[in-house]
Amino acid sequence: MIYPYRKNFSNYDFSIGSATLTPQDIEKGNSIFLSAKPGEYNWEVSVTNVQGTKSTFKHKVSNVEPSSHYKIYFDVDIDVDDNGSLSLDLKIDSSLVIIKDTIDINLEKKTLPSFVATGMVLGQQKIIKEQSRDDVLMVLDMFVPAQTEEITLKHTSAYLYAQGLPYTVRLSEISDFETNIIKTNVGIEWSQVIKGNARPEIDFSNLAKKAPLGEYIIYVALTDKQNQIIDGAVNFAVLPDQDHFAQSVDYGAKYAVFYGEWATLDKPSDLSFEYREVGSSNWIVVPSDKIEVISEASKLYKTRVTGLQPLTNYEVRSCGNGFVYASDAIWPTFRTEDAPEVPNLNFDEGYTSGKNWYPNASGGNSYWATGNDGVTMTLAGGKASNTTHTDDAVSGKAVKMFTYTDILVVKVAAGNLFTGTYSTNISDPLSSAKFGRPYTGRPLGLRGWYKYFPKTVTAAKESSQSHLIGKMDNCQIQIYLEDWGSSTTKPSNAKLIASGELVSDKEVSNYTQFEIMMEYYSSDKPTHISIVCASSYHGYGVFAGGPSELFVDDFELIWE
Repeated sequence: MIYPYRKNFSNYDFSIGSATLTPQDIEKGNSIFLSAKPGEYNWEVSVTNVQGTKSTFKHKVSNVEPSSHYKIYFDVDIDVDDNGSLSLDLKIDSSLVIIKDTIDINLEKKTLPSFVATGMVLGQQKIIKEQSRDDVLMVLDMFVPAQTEEITLKHTSAYLYAQGLPYTVRLSEISDFETNIIKTNVGIEWSQVIKGNARPEIDFSNLAKKAPLGEYIIYVALTDKQNQIIDGAVNFAVLPDQDHFAQSVDYGAKYAVFYGEWATLDKPSDLSFEYREVGSSNWIVVPSDKIEVISEASKLYKTRVTGLQPLTNYEVRSCGNGFVYASDAIWPTFRTEDAPEVPNLNFDEGYTSGKNWYPNASGGNSYWATGNDGVTMTLAGGKASNTTHTDDAVSGKAVKMFTYTDILVVKVAAGNLFTGTYSTNISDPLSSAKFGRPYTGRPLGLRGWYKYFPKTVTAAKESSQSHLIGKMDNCQIQIYLEDWGSSTTKPSNAKLIASGELVSDKEVSNYTQFEIMMEYYSSDKPTHISIVCASSYHGYGVFAGGPSELFVDDFELIWE
């Protein structure tokens, strides 16, 4: 056995499968015995030189036959004046097969390459403020005693890729044309010569100066001529000079939703907003526990405030202890919308003229209307009004609606109350009621009180609606906003701005508060509002229903 030279090796071993021979085993002539089964074996040699660099060499022995004796020789060329060799035996059976491999190991490798970063710390994020980065310096110097073989840059930034920097680029292989694109568009420059260079340099300064807001990581790997590798990460973030700012506002007549963005790496725990009327010296601070994070990744947050005054100018800014306010030049300002009210929403006003009751102070169907004119006329059988005032109320007066099921011509007539006009048309009963009154507000919904006593549907005008008979009746309370353009009568193409409704077949024996929140389909301002109540959901459309009763009182529009 010829032993390795200790001046070159600090450690070595040999393994095949799960079995390993240590230096002591090898120097004693010990062997690894394998089974006589045919197949293949993989051996591995690990050698560590005196500089501490470990090299691993693998080989596959294929087509192993039973009853064969394998003896493997490793000739180790140590690239110095003295040579060493390492001989290992693998014994399987009686006959002998010799395999010889030569391993080229430089046992006196140069010192590992190293990085020296100027203006940054590799792996740690450098924060660069947007408005003050003209003097940014970010340079990576490399010291390569064995000389450079390759430098590789890798990243995952869509911005850098769009500017011309491939997601993976080997600097020794890139053309002059590609180099110029990266230098000009991306802002990264490097030494003209890569291979064989002992002191290459990469300058990221111009990238840091021109990159848009965001976070960037570029991985740098260097391989020297002795296949020694080092790597590191250039990590920086370009942030606004202010640490957070109010971004935008959504608002109505009495509420507003503030949206903001923070620019620090972590969300400040006390991040919030403050607002005031324009011209006031008193800022109102939103408690930080009222802040809702929209997205940690996008660093967006919001809050909702109420109690604002209609048609009033406000301004808002971000705030947080120890953080910079946005400058007053970019504080979002807004003017709240108007909050026009609908007359007689508490239904205390109303008067009777002849057999008809009207839900207005005077003037017939002036803003609110009912179908009473239709049910009381002689051609309909001369019934009493089925929409009336009642003292059975939450406060003051309320409105009671009752469904008739024995009306001439239409058979069924629901008690109804709505914003709009009514004019009986015997030949076309459906055209008698015209919903909608002028209105320009954008309330969030409708709140009020009601009680309901539903009955089974017992009548229907058309045979096509006979399937409703025997089913429980439903009441309806509906609100919707429309844009009629400049027309004073509802056009066929009226634009629906928002809507919401309550439809129920449940008995509600005591006054119960309801709340209908509208869904908005457009940011346009409406021209008309329709609020519609009916004791039978199908009683004024397809004329089907039962003798149900609906009471309503004290409506109000929801503004916040």
